[in-house]
Amino acid sequence: MQKPAALRSRPRDAQGTRELLLAAATEEFSEFGLAGARIDRIAERAGYNKRLIYVYFGDKDRLFHTVLERRIETLDREVPFIPDDLAAFAAARFDYIVAHPQTSRLAAWRTFERAEPTEAEVHSFEIKVAAIEGAQ
Repeated sequence: MQKPAALRSRPRDAQGTRELLLAAATEEFSEFGLAGARIDRIAERAGYNKRLIYVYFGDKDRLFHTVLERRIETLDREVPFIPDDLAAFAAARFDYIVAHPQTSRLAAWRTFERAEPTEAEVHSFEIKVAAIEGAQ
């Protein structure tokens, strides 16, 4: 049996596929949270088979965790912590959240649906606390 033309013409790109799945998952999780998100919708948004989600991420919970960690890393990179000017840091963070509302929605869903912070969240806070201690 021959594959459909759409599947034959798509080049294999594991990293590209992973990125598309993460982008689709970010949309889905920011809209519906962990409990309301559906793997079928994520796969449909990305244009891939849902089996690939399990191949790359293991399960829905791990995918959510990966999305959260990616968002935290991006936020920390885009809005570097300024221990000597907390007002400027707060303003820059606010501006980033306004420009990227998915970040605050994901943070809210994480707070509602999970009691424990991710490793990325803990690490991010530890760096900030250490920087403030150093500035004092």
